[in-house]
Amino acid sequence: MAIHTQDQALPRKPRTQKTAKSRAELLHELDQLPNDARIDETYVAAARGCSLATVQRDRTVGQGVPFIADGGTIKTAKNGQTRRFGGRVYYLKRDLMTFLEERNNTYRSTTESDQHRLAMGG
Repeated sequence: MAIHTQDQALPRKPRTQKTAKSRAELLHELDQLPNDARIDETYVAAARGCSLATVQRDRTVGQGVPFIADGGTIKTAKNGQTRRFGGRVYYLKRDLMTFLEERNNTYRSTTESDQHRLAMGG
């Protein structure tokens, strides 16, 4: 039995670190889920091939996948804009799949791509 004095540090338990799932693991799990499943932003980022920050920014400016906000506090700033603080954000798998299908534009040439972009107003 070891005796510890005040000057000696007690042995520490090793910290366990959560390891993030790989993109391949997330995509495999996403594939197994039903279409009406609620998913979080990590699955959206994996499916889109972008960072969490991009998913969050797109959600803020209204350009991303439709989402469900659950809980949180809505505050109105002096300029009249409202913002949500806290709460959880979910996505439906079917909304993600629709979002991806709408943006899956495949072209045979850059001219064809440019024509499509001009037709869409871009």
